[in-house]
Amino acid sequence: MISSLRNNSKFGSIIISWHPFFRYFLIVALSIIAILLGYIFCLLVAEHLVSFGKKQGFNNATGVIGDTIGGTLGTVIAIIAAFLTFLAFWIQYEANQQQKLDLQFERFENKFFELLKLHKDNVNEMVIDGYDISTSKTTSFSRSSGEEVLETKEESTGREISGRKVFVTIYYELKACYEICDHRLRFETIPNRNLYLTKMSYRLVFNGIGSNIITNIDKNIPGDKEFVETCKAALYSARTQHVKSNGQDNIYTMPGSNIQVNLFFKYKPFSGHASRFGHYYRHLYYIVKYVVGQSQNIMDIGQKKEYLKMLRAQLSNHEQLMLYFNYLSGYGSNWENDQNKFFSDFRMIHNLPIELTDFAVNARLHFQKEIERIEKEKGEKMFEYDE
Repeated sequence: MISSLRNNSKFGSIIISWHPFFRYFLIVALSIIAILLGYIFCLLVAEHLVSFGKKQGFNNATGVIGDTIGGTLGTVIAIIAAFLTFLAFWIQYEANQQQKLDLQFERFENKFFELLKLHKDNVNEMVIDGYDISTSKTTSFSRSSGEEVLETKEESTGREISGRKVFVTIYYELKACYEICDHRLRFETIPNRNLYLTKMSYRLVFNGIGSNIITNIDKNIPGDKEFVETCKAALYSARTQHVKSNGQDNIYTMPGSNIQVNLFFKYKPFSGHASRFGHYYRHLYYIVKYVVGQSQNIMDIGQKKEYLKMLRAQLSNHEQLMLYFNYLSGYGSNWENDQNKFFSDFRMIHNLPIELTDFAVNARLHFQKEIERIEKEKGEKMFEYDE
């Protein structure tokens, strides 16, 4: 719970951080002390005031000595009473402000954990309907030979990939897509080749090769549309082989070469995952934006990192891996830019298995400037694998 309130008054910030019981105790104690001091003051100076009054000629005409004392001390007591009254109102004001912040924080926490639950539900509800081959063996009696015959029968069966396993298998689909496109365009001169192929591969895996959404990747690159169509044709050939064998023929040999690409998944590849990934990434981005956007009065950057660490703890390594590729594709460019530092400052891909990015754009090389900045400014590591 947040217990500190940003105040312009140092004294006020000290008081408001105390427990409410001590705040009220302070008011009562100060009041009692003020009364006792006033009483002691009267006892100590009363005799001197009487003597002083007689020397000055105080009598019935000038008023009773008690009136003189009352008039003398009245102002002091009034000032003390005014101060205590102001202090009581000030403490109550600060308490009201703290209560407002506590209420805002409580609302934040309730919403955060509800969003976290929805994130878990999104992951658990992810399903890919695939295929497989089931093999059954039966024995029968051959009348011609008079012996038992073992018969093997293969049948096409359905298969389901669900939950976090979806991210693992889609990673391998993305890797296969990249390798096929890379080989198919091996003779083409492409600026920043690795990043270009990463964008193309992710977008084709995300939308599917049958989608008309992906017609180009970078209009500034000559032959961009032709590159996309060439890759789509190569991926279609690999998919046809995979579907015909129900995933059993999972090694695709590139035409005209001995290069082989692993198709280690049990569903129709390159058919698109927009219906699975679209809302998943929108919701994940919303949670991070919600936490980072909280007012400094409610929580500081250190506390924001702690809540995002709780969120990151729910992300598997392959979830963070696909989040990284989502960012590289351009679809998730807002995760890390001049305004948002969700990857670098808030470590949303801290547990990224960097070696699994080597086939495309190595994460350590891509974030080299940010890694150096964080280490220089904070003495921290951006990635867990560098600690």
